[in-house]
Amino acid sequence: MGKTVYKSDYFKCTLSTTKRFNEQLQQALDKNAVDGWKLHSWRMFPMGEACVLVFYREEE
Repeated sequence: MGKTVYKSDYFKCTLSTTKRFNEQLQQALDKNAVDGWKLHSWRMFPMGEACVLVFYREEE
């Protein structure tokens, strides 16, 4: 059985529009999916400072 590994990524949130936030989120998801990472959780910090994403994947 493999082990689960985690990593984090982030992007600077711009909450001026929902569309822009969604674009930034999708770019981060796509970038990490290339290497097999799946989204585990995410957190947005106050005042739109940053959106932190936690990814995971199984490794043997």
